[in-house]
Amino acid sequence: MTSEEFETFYEAMAEAIDAIAPEYTEVFLAKLCLAFGREIGESEKALALIADCRKDLSGR
Repeated sequence: MTSEEFETFYEAMAEAIDAIAPEYTEVFLAKLCLAFGREIGESEKALALIADCRKDLSGR
């Protein structure tokens, strides 16, 4: 993914989050992550991404 494509992806995700009610943000993000995991199709890679994204989050 190019930097431009990544920026487009980020903007689309941010707009989707802004368009939904705040109480549904976590559900939306969970559904999005599950959809991405299914698209990746490789459980080891998906699990590694989960582990990477958990790093450096305060309070967890």
